[in-house]
Amino acid sequence: ASAARDLIFRDELDAIARYRGARVIYLVGPSSDPANALTTATLGAMVPGLREHDVYLCASPGLATAVRAALRGVGLPRRQLHEEVFGF
Repeated sequence: ASAARDLIFRDELDAIARYRGARVIYLVGPSSDPANALTTATLGAMVPGLREHDVYLCASPGLATAVRAALRGVGLPRRQLHEEVFGF
C-alpha cells in the first residue's frame, strides 16, 4: 500500500492474526523503497526460519513471479507454497 490509510481489510487481517497467533507484515510506502522489495534477502530477514513455514501467496502476476523467485532463493519447498492467482 502507498500509505497506511490504503490498507484494506487491516482490522480483519489483524483480528485473524491475533486469533491464530500469527503476525501480519504490512509493506507501506513506494515499491521503489528497498525495504519494500520482496527479495530473498528481505523475505529471509522479515521471516526468520522461512523455510519451515507455509506461505500463502495472492498477488498480481508480476508480484507473484518476484515473490516465487525469492521464496525459491530461501529454499522454501514447493509443497509449502499455496497460491491464489488473479489478474486485473
